[in-house]
Amino acid sequence: MLETIFADSSTLESLGHVHNDEAVFVLPFIDREMADRLAKVLAIRAQHPGLVVLVNDDERMGFMKIANYLCSHSTSRYFGYLAQDAFPGDDWLRAAIRTLDGSSSSLLAFNDGRMHGTLAVFGLARRSWLATLYHKFVFLSRVQKAFRRHGTVRHRRPSGAIRLQPRLHHGRDRL
Repeated sequence: MLETIFADSSTLESLGHVHNDEAVFVLPFIDREMADRLAKVLAIRAQHPGLVVLVNDDERMGFMKIANYLCSHSTSRYFGYLAQDAFPGDDWLRAAIRTLDGSSSSLLAFNDGRMHGTLAVFGLARRSWLATLYHKFVFLSRVQKAFRRHGTVRHRRPSGAIRLQPRLHHGRDRL
């Protein structure tokens, strides 16, 4: 049900335009062994149609540039981003699509409890919502520059965003 494609950042242009009716995810990686294992886990646990494009960052373009490139060169109802060390649970994609389909929210940020619940290691957004924010991108490009310069970026959660996270904060959810 969930398909995977591997590509290198140095040859992304040869990938052409990518399409999936439901969801396209980008997963930049630098550790091929971890990416291979994750691709299998993602496909087994998704329980929903979609496409994950795993991109070996052989040119060290960086996570956000690769994500923005693929977002602008693909079509689907939803676009998502994954980290190479994010191993989701069973039915992760089916639950995410159902959650967004059943709400008026446009961004679903998955959180595993790291960084006190403030860091989403992967997320899924409605493309129609993304188009109102950053044109054809998933991340604002000036955030990339700030991240490189200061090592961290703090910003407010956009309106229309929801976040799934485990209760690892002694019974308190941090939104």
